[in-house]
Amino acid sequence: MSLYNRILVPISDSILSSKVLINAVRFAKEQNADLIILNVEEPVVGAFSTAIRYSQESLAVTKNKVINEAMEKLANCDLNVTYKIVAGNAAECILDVAERTRCNLIIIGSHGFGMSDLLFTNTATIVAGKADIPVLVIK
Repeated sequence: MSLYNRILVPISDSILSSKVLINAVRFAKEQNADLIILNVEEPVVGAFSTAIRYSQESLAVTKNKVINEAMEKLANCDLNVTYKIVAGNAAECILDVAERTRCNLIIIGSHGFGMSDLLFTNTATIVAGKADIPVLVIK
């Protein structure tokens, strides 16, 4: 029996997400695990909300693009893969989805989760610090 059977893989439109997917697939195959690919839509709030405006439609197109690219890359990976898009704070959403879907591992990129990674503590750092399950950070 494998140690990990359900792996959460948060992705974004960053270059690092491709590397994260490659490593997650390799690891999931070794563990015979299911993958849950997650994309978090972070709202722009506060002082930057007036300077940076995205319409809901353009955000949806961007997020669907992220998921669609992941679906293309994983189409022939011979794994059970589920795709999710949620909205909110990236770290909180990742932790919430991991708990609700009963994942026992998170594989995450070291950076690349939007404006909050540029302005505040890195999403991967928050997830690794608060998660009740192991977190593998890909650099």
